[in-house]
Amino acid sequence: MGRPFRELAHELLQNPKVRATYEAEAPRWELVHTLLAARAKAQLTQAQLAKRMGTSQSAIARMEGGDPPPAMRSVLRYLAACGVRWKITLEAVPPAGATPRPKRILPRRAAKAARAR
Repeated sequence: MGRPFRELAHELLQNPKVRATYEAEAPRWELVHTLLAARAKAQLTQAQLAKRMGTSQSAIARMEGGDPPPAMRSVLRYLAACGVRWKITLEAVPPAGATPRPKRILPRRAAKAARAR
């Protein structure tokens, strides 16, 4: 029997080139995950969603496949047909090679005192 996927992925991601490619592709796959989650929450099949959007089931499958990445207009139509809006959040990205600083976890009382200052 083959190796578990997680084990293989962990091993492959030790290679800096593989990790860089993986991280560069992460936003595309986050988008695909968002689309799939929206359709699942709306309890729609690809065919039902396609009908709502006025497109074909194969077009929905291509969008959910992520390659090529869907156009922003198509993504917004897809999400609207699922009955949701897209909320975009931004987060700072540390410089390449930088080690992110761990977040300090403060006890509840210390955190409350820090906010009061």
